[in-house]
Amino acid sequence: MNEPRDLVLRHLSKCLRAAVAGSDGLDFDGDLKRDYGLTSLSLMLLITSICDEAAIDLSDFTEDDIARLRTPRDIVAMLMSAGGRPL
Repeated sequence: MNEPRDLVLRHLSKCLRAAVAGSDGLDFDGDLKRDYGLTSLSLMLLITSICDEAAIDLSDFTEDDIARLRTPRDIVAMLMSAGGRPL
């Protein structure tokens, strides 16, 4: 299975339509809204696509979990906590 970090960066890259090789082109601590310009809808689409590929049920997360996401690193931490199981 994909490493959570790689999974998040790949999907964020697609979401931004940026040609990014690995993690070199994206700041893993960049703000999803301020630095990457994600709206609430685009963040939800990003999380949905990541969960689909990782076979994680989106219902494992609450609205508050999603609202607390500020950086790609936060998304990885949330994924790692999904259902108390590692990816």
